[in-house]
Amino acid sequence: MPKNYTKKNGTYRGKKQFKPDPEKFLYNVDTLWYTFDALNYDAVMQQGLLDKLQTGKMLAEEGTYMDYVQVDLERYEYPVTFEIQASGQAPVYAFSVRNHDMAFYFARRRRDDGTYPIKVQINQFKLWEMGMHDAYQESLYVLAELGFECEATKPNRIDLCVHSDQWDWRFSDFKVFSWPMNFKRDNQPDFVRLDPHTDGFGTVYFGDRSRCQLRIYNKSKEIKDKRKDYFIDLYERRGMDVDRVWNVEFEVHRDYMRDFSNMATGETRVFDSMDYLLRYDGLSMLWTHLVTRFVHDSAFWRVLQQGDPDKFVQCKNYLFRLRDIDTEKRREVAQIRGRLQMLVLNEELPPDADVLIESLKRFVVMCGDYEEETEKDFPADLRRKRKRYMDLQMLKFLLSEKRKTTDDMNVLHTMQAEREALKITRAREVRYLGEEKELMDKNKIKTPARQGKPKRVREIR
Repeated sequence: MPKNYTKKNGTYRGKKQFKPDPEKFLYNVDTLWYTFDALNYDAVMQQGLLDKLQTGKMLAEEGTYMDYVQVDLERYEYPVTFEIQASGQAPVYAFSVRNHDMAFYFARRRRDDGTYPIKVQINQFKLWEMGMHDAYQESLYVLAELGFECEATKPNRIDLCVHSDQWDWRFSDFKVFSWPMNFKRDNQPDFVRLDPHTDGFGTVYFGDRSRCQLRIYNKSKEIKDKRKDYFIDLYERRGMDVDRVWNVEFEVHRDYMRDFSNMATGETRVFDSMDYLLRYDGLSMLWTHLVTRFVHDSAFWRVLQQGDPDKFVQCKNYLFRLRDIDTEKRREVAQIRGRLQMLVLNEELPPDADVLIESLKRFVVMCGDYEEETEKDFPADLRRKRKRYMDLQMLKFLLSEKRKTTDDMNVLHTMQAEREALKITRAREVRYLGEEKELMDKNKIKTPARQGKPKRVREIR
């Protein structure tokens, strides 16, 4: 029994027993790719979308300008914006548009070989924020607004994962791990950063990425290395140890899924359709199949094998975009502070100058010169960045529309006045606290020496 188990399970010979806590298993879909077919595909492309994609791709290749496609969705006040990229996915998909949450790949024309003309990618953050079902539905709304009538959709790739702090994986744990062997029985796991002294490792891979691959890796380390701090808050809310979280993740491709059959109903190629995969128990059925093909002899793995459709259906509201952006701001403070110091490092400033304000003044002037040389506009670029997020707050008209600008120097003077006022207020608070402490010390009642200790009372026996 690993020491990571946290749910009480009685006692044995006077010792407390523990078992895996199901509340500390965080299931979700981490990546989703699917393809989309529309009978009216060629007609929609010929109505202007093809020309716009061709022109936008050419501009992106030249690096002069990023053109975009906008669609109106009821969920957001402002249209959702996708930038037209310089490349697609050869050889089928010639064009692509994307923002921070989704990407759409388009073929030049609809094919007759069964290959669907549109490929869709939903990014990790969107899946953790909305859940797979709602995120998938929102991507369909985007295509519908472009004019495409959905004929069918097929999964292309899906990553199912569970984050948990209930098992601290070690190399020796795989002595009791079984996995599907090939005919030659040479498909052994690949370990990365294996440490023979501690029995530890970074990641282990089973299988290949073309069909089905199992990855088990130290999620806590990845969060620190890639600075995905938004996961820390999520783990803390669920009472998990943020330093001991591991991820068990299956990457499954269509070549692996499309030939599955439901023995109970006689249905064939059940996972070759997004409709079946996204039905109430679809993801749970796929997950159960995977964790019974790959097996670890432990109570931890038996929790993974328990069939429960809700563990993938109820996966939403885990992460929040604005909270992630706020975290990134805090990370950047030290670097921005250092950059501002460089602007006035060799400058002779007046003795009473506010160094921070002076450095900001230098930055405003330099930024103005840069924008004049490059023909860029700070407010316009900021609005463009906001539009690349499919977020309720970011796509409000208040943030997305052009507003009356303010004079830069007036803003700096206002900031300087506010900083001076804040300094005065803090000085008064410090002085007040000092006077209050001094008054308390003067009025402090000292205990006479003879009363310093309580009298001992003789015990009557």
